[in-house]
Amino acid sequence: MNRVITITGNRNTTTNDLHTILGAIEGLVCDPSVSAIYFGGARGADTIALNAALSIKEAIGRDDINLVCIVPDTVDKQPVETREVSKQADKLIELGNTITTSDGYSSYHARNHYMVNSSTEVVAFWNGDIRSGTWSTIKYAKAIKKPVTIVKIEGSDK
Repeated sequence: MNRVITITGNRNTTTNDLHTILGAIEGLVCDPSVSAIYFGGARGADTIALNAALSIKEAIGRDDINLVCIVPDTVDKQPVETREVSKQADKLIELGNTITTSDGYSSYHARNHYMVNSSTEVVAFWNGDIRSGTWSTIKYAKAIKKPVTIVKIEGSDK
């Protein structure tokens, strides 16, 4: 089986969340059925997960997994604290959609839809808040019949 995983998750995380995310990502990177993992390049769970995946991939010498960072606009328009780890991904996809508040941040939704559409399943690091972008991604994935695994974390998007 050739599994391609989309990672989505809350922006704010706790110390407990770091351990939870690391454990889940380790399981994915070490699973030979996972050929690629997509990360959104955002602050929080996305960046923590990508950083962990890069470290684990190197530690175990897994050259056959593709770690892909997909950003809504360009990497230089991402938050400063996420740029360097995003650039370390095996592949960086810049969708070129301007990030604005006036359109309800539709560029983030477009990025999330692109990731979900391009994957076989979704892993969501989520605290259960239905007012979050993470929930929006979960809801979209379920609507198009993609399997979703929810990993409970404490952090939030607010």
